[in-house]
Amino acid sequence: MSDDMNTRYLRKRGKGWAVVVTVPKRLQKKAAAHFGSTSGIKKEIVRGLGTRDLAEANKRKLDAIGQINSALAALDKNEIPDPLELAKDYDPKNEEHPFIISDFAAAYEQRKGLTAAQAYYRIATKQAVPVSVHAENWLNEIMRDGRKGHTVDDYRTTVEAFKAWSNDIPVQDIDRNTASSFIAFLKETPSNKTGKLLAVRTLKKKITALIGFWEWLDHYQLIEEGKTDIWRRQYRTVSSIRESRVQKRALTKREAQVWIEAAKASSSKYSQAMIDMIILGWHTGVRAEDICSLTSGKLKVDKGRGCIWLHITGGKTDNNERVMPVISEEALDVLRRRSSADPEHPIFADVKPAKRGGKRYERLQKVINRLRREALKDEPVDFHSLRRAFSIACEKAGTNPIHWARLMGHSLPTLASSVYNRGYQDEDRILEYIKKIDPELGELSAIWKS
Repeated sequence: MSDDMNTRYLRKRGKGWAVVVTVPKRLQKKAAAHFGSTSGIKKEIVRGLGTRDLAEANKRKLDAIGQINSALAALDKNEIPDPLELAKDYDPKNEEHPFIISDFAAAYEQRKGLTAAQAYYRIATKQAVPVSVHAENWLNEIMRDGRKGHTVDDYRTTVEAFKAWSNDIPVQDIDRNTASSFIAFLKETPSNKTGKLLAVRTLKKKITALIGFWEWLDHYQLIEEGKTDIWRRQYRTVSSIRESRVQKRALTKREAQVWIEAAKASSSKYSQAMIDMIILGWHTGVRAEDICSLTSGKLKVDKGRGCIWLHITGGKTDNNERVMPVISEEALDVLRRRSSADPEHPIFADVKPAKRGGKRYERLQKVINRLRREALKDEPVDFHSLRRAFSIACEKAGTNPIHWARLMGHSLPTLASSVYNRGYQDEDRILEYIKKIDPELGELSAIWKS
């Protein structure tokens, strides 16, 4: 008998053909509750195939069997299939697909409510697209357009939070009330990192991400015209909130030493990396991310002048690119110990890059900041306070404002220096100032070398 004439899993129902799937005994009660049965037991599931032709019925039965088996598997696991997975196989010409999806939507309604079930059905039948699908396309596009990795990661975190909160509803269903409820949720939910409520500036960053997403949706005409500003309204509301912010200050030498003591006593595998980071930050004022980005090729040993030059590249602005001489014995010890003959060797190679963003400091900052909070309690300081201490030392040493700005990686204070002298580095003068600045800071390492 040819495959076209095969009647396996088929049964005549009226003048047409239907597919028949036997329900395993262990699922017959669940199937009765899910698919409906007056007897309380469902031994088989019968679905019409919408055709009187046996050959056509054989073509349609495999897809119908797959849908029924998926439903039974979900009952077996007490799970409801993802509507996006159902949408992949959805065929509007197949009469049975809407019925099967309706069954899943009914089960979803019992868990999530009517509105969520309606969204589930629309997504599974390709009538709507959830937030997650459009968001992934948006994030991929802005990444290709050159948006910085850490910014895209922040945007992704915000979108993931919204997706989880909203049950990944279709973007077409999101209105002002939805936006307002989500922002209220963010205001009331403590941060996973700090355990504290989100600061206004953090809320603004999250809303800015959603504004960018909605502008992208509007550009591709994926939302109604009247819904383009729902997040901008939230931004204006949040901007009106006035919060008292604790101003961070410079780290004192003793505080830096306490921080190092805590790092030395820590059981973390990054204990030495944290000690070395604090020492380099103290003596150079270089941003933490820039320190972790250094490679051996960006270190130049200058035996004649008794220093090692750091070549700082990248960073927040063009002004961040600069050279920085290191003369402190403890900082030189760190650089010698961590450098390699391979110019591409990261000096913090012992710190594994973070999974998201691929940056070493992204991984190290959580550990080093937690250690700081434990060691220094509620003092208004952070890693950037090392940079503040370096800047104060620059002022105490009487550093010329132009060289002060160069050492900090800031924009130069005059038009002539910022435009006409762009890229100029007076190494002799910079080294001269560092020799005055470093004594103002002092060495930190006596606490464990004594």
